[in-house]
Amino acid sequence: MSGNVAPDTAALFAIAFEWGLYGISVWMFVRTMKELLFGISQNWKMALAACLFFSFSTCHAIVDLVRMKIGFIDKRESPGGPVLYFADVTEVLFLVRSSFYLAQTLLADAVVVYRCNTVWRPKSRWIVYIPLTLWTSLVATSIGALYNLGVAARHSGTRPGVEIFAFAKWVNAFFALSLATNLVGTGLLAFRIWTVNQTTTEFRETGFMMPVFRVVIDAGLLYTITLTATLVVFEAKSNAQTITLDILMPIISISFYMLILRVATLAKRGPPRSTDISLEPTSISSRSVNWSAPTPLSRPREEEDWASVHSMQKASTSVV
Repeated sequence: MSGNVAPDTAALFAIAFEWGLYGISVWMFVRTMKELLFGISQNWKMALAACLFFSFSTCHAIVDLVRMKIGFIDKRESPGGPVLYFADVTEVLFLVRSSFYLAQTLLADAVVVYRCNTVWRPKSRWIVYIPLTLWTSLVATSIGALYNLGVAARHSGTRPGVEIFAFAKWVNAFFALSLATNLVGTGLLAFRIWTVNQTTTEFRETGFMMPVFRVVIDAGLLYTITLTATLVVFEAKSNAQTITLDILMPIISISFYMLILRVATLAKRGPPRSTDISLEPTSISSRSVNWSAPTPLSRPREEEDWASVHSMQKASTSVV
């Protein structure tokens, strides 16, 4: 077997981490749906996306539970036992769980492309073609990977025990394209938010959009770091890739929910009062923001700045 981690051991650790993070994602999903359906930032499109994320991650977690039962109970007396079962990618359930992962990733990157289009469309329409091209390539790679896994599953009787590393070219291409799509999309979205912040406030160090900018960066980093770790361990041909890959499923959902919830929290605070604005906040509470005030803004300018924040909120609540 490849790597220094046994496939059955990796599977045990993977399901423990996956279900732990899945529990967190369920709690965040409930809060996200409440915000998207009944909050001040109602958005039916993102509510549908949230439901899809929840469905994919739930199905993936359930399939992994079923595989645990088959591997450690049904296959324990068979030749090779659990080790062979969890290493074999020709099993039908492996193809099923892979389909859910591919769908989750494609949806997440599609949301990033959609957000880029939303924030850049008034400024420059052609910008969106950069992440869109990457996402289209990702779709093609996903189809190719699934097709080859399907062919392997169909011939499982003659070629049992095929490891995932036999499909390294497809898997590496998928991970690389997903990483590139996320980095480019998140970077373009963050840059647009930053430029809007620079042009809609008289203060150049901190504006109304800077908290949103930080949230976008945080959510993007969470997914990027996990995906990079998965790519690294896969390149090392370690079965630990099972652990990082299963962690990715709830992480994608958590990143999506986290961005929506944090930006919604910022929106609920509303704009600072015209007599209470300065370069840096002195304290932040759940009800208001207390600002020192060397220079007041006029009410029209203040409302214009906050309207810019509110109008871009839909375009900055889902980067994964």
